[in-house]
Amino acid sequence: MLNEFLISLNDRLAANRRGSFILDIAALSLLIDRGLSTHEQAIQRIREVQNAMPESYRSHDVNARVDFAVDVLRQVYGSPQRRWTPKVIEGGAGHHPDDDPAPPTKAD
Repeated sequence: MLNEFLISLNDRLAANRRGSFILDIAALSLLIDRGLSTHEQAIQRIREVQNAMPESYRSHDVNARVDFAVDVLRQVYGSPQRRWTPKVIEGGAGHHPDDDPAPPTKAD
């Protein structure tokens, strides 16, 4: 019975944490999308608030969760990462229109 209660409590706490994260990101993204803040301003404010909180809010576990939220903001709103761009090799096999498969036809 105690074991079931603890599992249930853990599940509710995890759901609460995940729900709070969704609400936090939704609120921050609304501010950023509306132009009321940049993602860097939001991140700076997050860090300022975190540093102003008592020590218990700066534990390793809390820092990991805050860092995750900051990473999400940077991934969504930050500068695009440099990506690999394919290059055509000169003298390589040329494309010939006859190589293309016939387009699908609509079944009658």
